[in-house]
Amino acid sequence: MPITGFRITSLPPPFLALGFSITLLSAPALAEDAISPLDKEWLLGFPANAGRFIAQPLAWDREDWTNAGFVGLGLAGLLLLDDPIRDASQDLRSDFTDAAADVTRPFGDTALVGAGTLGIWALGEAAEEPRLQRLGLDALQAVIISEGFTQGLKYMIGRERPDASGDSFEFAPLSGDREDRALPSGHATTAFAVATVIAEEYEEIPWVPWATYGLATGTALSRINDDEHWATDAAVGALIGYGVGKIVSAYSPFPDDDQLSVAPVAGSQVVGLRLRLRF
Repeated sequence: MPITGFRITSLPPPFLALGFSITLLSAPALAEDAISPLDKEWLLGFPANAGRFIAQPLAWDREDWTNAGFVGLGLAGLLLLDDPIRDASQDLRSDFTDAAADVTRPFGDTALVGAGTLGIWALGEAAEEPRLQRLGLDALQAVIISEGFTQGLKYMIGRERPDASGDSFEFAPLSGDREDRALPSGHATTAFAVATVIAEEYEEIPWVPWATYGLATGTALSRINDDEHWATDAAVGALIGYGVGKIVSAYSPFPDDDQLSVAPVAGSQVVGLRLRLRF
């Protein structure tokens, strides 16, 4: 029977101040490392990563705050341009732009994309391809978390959609009506959440970020073309999806192949660190 791991915890509990658990994993990996939607660490990642997204400013340094200030100024400027951008987009609207929107819009449909991420995980499971499994579950988590923020903000802000009033400064907070749920764009949120996870997962392939972010941008633009969202709505949705996607990818509980991971471990027999190496 092949040995798939070993553990260094030889001292008895009264004398054990610090222990190290070292596990070497080879294919097939140990059962505890199965990439599954029932994985406890993945499920706990929902509240943990949502909290990390909210708490991000607490860890920012001066450069981060400076960048955030520029982003805020950009959004403020875009807000003032919402009306002329809407007018221009509708003047330029044509059968061609509608057809292009029909192609990219589905990539922001939360239900459709959510089902697609589960499909990616299932495909990885059937093909015994951990990378696809990880991609599917990380993308699904990013979509659910980011859409939670977006839907909450839609309800609280209550910005009217451009096809409802034509006034970019019409707000009806807490109304809950569909026409008062413009900001942020849910399609842009979903598209950029998934695009970011894919770009992070396949960062070694130069064209992947260009393709995924390009498609996500097309999805955001489709909502402006459809007169469903103002430009600011799309930009804020994209920022939420991007931010959550980066956090979910960074804190994924599923280690990369050929990657050494370190995690704390505590119990009645040991307190220390677990070092895990896949090969």
